[in-house]
Amino acid sequence: MGNVDIGETEELFSFKTSVPPHLPATWEGKYGTVRYIAKVMIKEQKKPIQVFTQEIPVCPKRNLQLEQHLLCEARQDISRNFRYGIINLGNIYISMWLPLCGIAAGQGIPLLCTINNESTVQFGGLIFVLTQLQVYRSLQPTKATKVHRHDVCRIPRMVDILQGKYEFYCVLQTNHDLYPTNQFWKCKCCQVIYEVWVSLQGAIPRYKAYGYPNIDSPGIPLIIGTEPLCEWDNKLLTNDVMESVFSTRPPVIMEPLPPDDDIEEMLNNADEELDYETERNLSRQLVDEPMFQINDEDDDTLEEVKSDEDVTKNNRKNSET
Repeated sequence: MGNVDIGETEELFSFKTSVPPHLPATWEGKYGTVRYIAKVMIKEQKKPIQVFTQEIPVCPKRNLQLEQHLLCEARQDISRNFRYGIINLGNIYISMWLPLCGIAAGQGIPLLCTINNESTVQFGGLIFVLTQLQVYRSLQPTKATKVHRHDVCRIPRMVDILQGKYEFYCVLQTNHDLYPTNQFWKCKCCQVIYEVWVSLQGAIPRYKAYGYPNIDSPGIPLIIGTEPLCEWDNKLLTNDVMESVFSTRPPVIMEPLPPDDDIEEMLNNADEELDYETERNLSRQLVDEPMFQINDEDDDTLEEVKSDEDVTKNNRKNSET
């Protein structure tokens, strides 16, 4: 800005300006836009004579190499319970896993999904989704917020999930012209957010065949940038993961813990706890044998005892007579 005397000749003036890094790039959305317009004003004696405006496109740029915290993995675990009236059909557990939290436009994000079905409900449809959320906020004339959802990538699969544990793998691919995430400081009018989620659809009808029981998992936030965080080959990664998923895992053999002093003493003295007579009595009770056995010698003694008893009885009768 300055005071310049201009005659009938043509003059050229150049200037430079910078855009703050927290501002979003040019954006054409459904419920709002982000534009940057340069304005040049010619004044004569502090009165504007002519005003020129020119739109300046600002290209998006977000270097993920400056955000090393996105290298951490992300995981989402959910569980659902199915009931039919008072009958409990059981629970189902879904786990989603991402190796990192940020990718560049044009890259693919691997996704591993583990489903543990402990219910009697069968599931036949599985959809992996990468969704773009456009959030618009306005303060005038009234405070309002609108959210527009757009699926960037959808991978549907026909599955047959019965009771048991299942593992599924996919790669959600993005385009090179995908707009990056613009969650910046002091920019709440137009935000672009991405999330990854899974939809599992049941194979039995409900509500008189007006729908099927489905499970929509909460989304895992994913940051999209212009510069990649790291490079990898999706084909090699897919081969390694599929070999691990379909391979037979050997059984885990665990050595028993060493017994403590009390357990070791009980094991050593197990044969000495019961004596011979006690074991004999217990065995007789189990096989319903008599408690006393009569041997041949015992028979002779019993006969002698009986003969003595007969003699005493006869003597008593003779004395009475």
